[in-house]
Amino acid sequence: MLAIGIQGLQYVTGVQWLGDMFNGVALVVAVAFAALSPGVKSRRKRAAEAGGTTPTKTPEPVAG
Repeated sequence: MLAIGIQGLQYVTGVQWLGDMFNGVALVVAVAFAALSPGVKSRRKRAAEAGGTTPTKTPEPVAG
C-alpha cells in the first residue's frame, strides 16, 4: 500500500520528497492507531489497578 501511494503521488506531482513525507505520515498514523487500540488501553488499565508494578517473587532463604 505504501509503495502504491508513493508512486501515485510521485506520478501526479513529480516531487521526490513527497515519498518521504508519505512514509512519515503513514508511520505516525500507524503508531497513533496502535496506541489507541483497545488492547493497549486494557493493559494500561490492568497495570494501573495493580499499582503499576509487576509483582516479584522473593527467593526463599537457603538453610545451611
